[in-house]
Amino acid sequence: MLPIWYRHALRGATIITLDAHLDLRAIDPERIEALHRCRDAARIESRQAPVCWASSTAWSYDLEDFLLAAWSLGLIGRVLRVARSCPDPLRWAEHLTSVDGVGPCDLDSLEPGPHGPSIELFGVPVVATALVHLASLDARAPRVLDIDLDYFVDGHGVPWIEVEDVLAQLDPLRPRLQLLTIARSVDSGFHPLRYRHLAEHLAAWWNGDDEAREHYVRLADLDARARRGEAVVGSLAREAERWPSCAATRHLLALCDAPHASMHHEAAARLDPAYRDDPARDAAVLVQQSRTPLPEQLHRLACRLEHERDVSRRGWGHVALGLLWVRAGCLPEAAHHHLEARARVGRNGLLLHALGDAWLRRGERSRARPCLRAALDDPRVRGRAALLLGNDEAREGRLSEAEALLSVACDAFSLAERPWRLLAQLRAATGDEPGANAASERADAIAECITRTHARLGGHP
Repeated sequence: MLPIWYRHALRGATIITLDAHLDLRAIDPERIEALHRCRDAARIESRQAPVCWASSTAWSYDLEDFLLAAWSLGLIGRVLRVARSCPDPLRWAEHLTSVDGVGPCDLDSLEPGPHGPSIELFGVPVVATALVHLASLDARAPRVLDIDLDYFVDGHGVPWIEVEDVLAQLDPLRPRLQLLTIARSVDSGFHPLRYRHLAEHLAAWWNGDDEAREHYVRLADLDARARRGEAVVGSLAREAERWPSCAATRHLLALCDAPHASMHHEAAARLDPAYRDDPARDAAVLVQQSRTPLPEQLHRLACRLEHERDVSRRGWGHVALGLLWVRAGCLPEAAHHHLEARARVGRNGLLLHALGDAWLRRGERSRARPCLRAALDDPRVRGRAALLLGNDEAREGRLSEAEALLSVACDAFSLAERPWRLLAQLRAATGDEPGANAASERADAIAECITRTHARLGGHP
């Protein structure tokens, strides 16, 4: 989205975003500074990570933190985040205490509202609401609508709401919107390829193409019927005859017409390269889902990945497979994919942290510690890796090493009370009373901030 907004020369825009996630996270200042040195949209785009688990030190932003990047460039001034349901302020506050970079000032700005809570997060004004309240909110001009297709799909990879139901709520806003951007979230794995046609449905609405819109309504209905086990091949074939240029129809036929699946897959890929076979994408989809994949499924994915010619995508596919093998509890396989990924795209902090955490839980400290040490280089997992290593060093009696690591964790989680309490205990044990008192005072301040927030929001600490 960032390069598109840059090309449209947005300045202080209100972004209305329909998204399953709030794509707003802390970004290191040097990564932001690299963005400010860009002089055109192509350079801005070159600073985007290819996948959300790429090494954050090599890129300025990714799909999960681009809102802060856009705000830092002055493109946006306010975010109206439309969640699947209106966030509860107390639950949001509890979640924020464990988010990297969130501090007391952020939490103090969290306020309940009639249509959802508001906060100034990392300096960005955010109002969180639900779809039914959107028309009631003041959307200051210029207004940009940003829709991520993961909004439509639940954690099990199944649509939970009809596109037309969403459009009925958006229709009153249409005359006041300057721009629509759509994130398909397919390559990133946040959105199954099966539902990519939802993006074309949204585009048809924006372009006023009622005939195409009706086609995508029928396609969604046929897909829902297919998931219920109904026979829809004949209906899909007729739809393909009426819309011979629609790759999405051919893709659904491939999923439903097993004897001719290969033919339909090839036809879809010819119509739109996005529908080509992509094991890295399919592995990424599994990473985003909550289910644990079967080993047979992962072995098949690995075999398919061997035929991927793009070195980068092959590397990211190995990262995804490594994360999946950790989830499946097969750490030697995960370590193998870590080595394969490292040879193609370098070390990956998320996979290293996952491996180190899993080895540590098994008592394999000699294997865990190198992984966690390497994970410290990645800002996204530095705090978590430091906390694990710090606790491990403390158990082994290496208090000075533990103190240094816990200091790193405290810097990452400035609203987490526990690391500060542990740091105070370690400093006291090493005779650093002033340092222990300072850490205790910081822990007390965090506890007071959280208590104050709960009281202001009408809850209990």
